[in-house]
Amino acid sequence: EEKWLSHKNELKEYTLKHRPPKGEKGDSTEIYTGDDGVRLALEKAFKCTSKKWSVIAPKNNYFTAANEEFADYYLQKRKKYKIKSRSLWELPTGKKVPSVVIQKIVADERSPKYLPQEASGTFTSILILYDRSALFISSFKERTAILIHSESVCSLLSMQFETLYALSSKPVIE
Repeated sequence: EEKWLSHKNELKEYTLKHRPPKGEKGDSTEIYTGDDGVRLALEKAFKCTSKKWSVIAPKNNYFTAANEEFADYYLQKRKKYKIKSRSLWELPTGKKVPSVVIQKIVADERSPKYLPQEASGTFTSILILYDRSALFISSFKERTAILIHSESVCSLLSMQFETLYALSSKPVIE
């Protein structure tokens, strides 16, 4: 763990030294830690110019583990900033998601789809793609967010998202 902290500090120092000057749109990386850090990273995502997100989220993620206050904050901010999204979720295991919940989520303009079985259970971070940025939010246990501003990184991740979205299935409303 000590080695990880050393590498994390080196990465933080590197990213601070290699940010583009204010007003320029060069590539950059920002690291946020703790609940306040995750909230700050989300604030930047809410203010995206396109008002569109592409999201990949595991079943057990930062939002599902956070308290109800944080979930309310997140949903209110999404609505306030009129963010529309397409979401990829893991297949549910055990009990089915009630159709009322699915209908509410579809009406909330999240356009959810279930990832193929092969992709379920293989990841723990949330990915939010918007504008020319990629926001990775770790598990609730880790409480870290990494925000990458890069046209080339986002175009690669967007291509992968589009492929997965095309292969994924819509939730069945019964």
